[in-house]
Amino acid sequence: MSEIAKRNARNRGAGKRWEKEIEDGGRKEGIDTDRTRDTGTKDQGDLVMRPGGGKFVVIEAKNAKLEPGPFVEEALIEAAHFAELRGLDPANVHPVVFVKRRGKGFLDSFALTTTREYLRLVKGEAS
Repeated sequence: MSEIAKRNARNRGAGKRWEKEIEDGGRKEGIDTDRTRDTGTKDQGDLVMRPGGGKFVVIEAKNAKLEPGPFVEEALIEAAHFAELRGLDPANVHPVVFVKRRGKGFLDSFALTTTREYLRLVKGEAS
């Protein structure tokens, strides 16, 4: 196996461990949290949290160098796919990126979204 292949395998493993930490952390906080399944060409985020009230928070998990713009754009697209493929009202589906911080756990990770999406989530309003 080449060095690049070994590095890529390590990175995939770190990403999967981060997803598991988010899943376990969400559940520990009392939030219904599951990993999403890969389905075809339309990625739907890595996890979904269901905080109640018919809301879905689609999580894009990142264990990488912080790149807010591209990360949030990816989350917006994947949340739209999540809603579309399940026939959900997009107003009830909210994208958030959880970015792992070196040496920190789930509760101290960064949570990224747009201000518009954040306000929709906390106010419970449609876009």
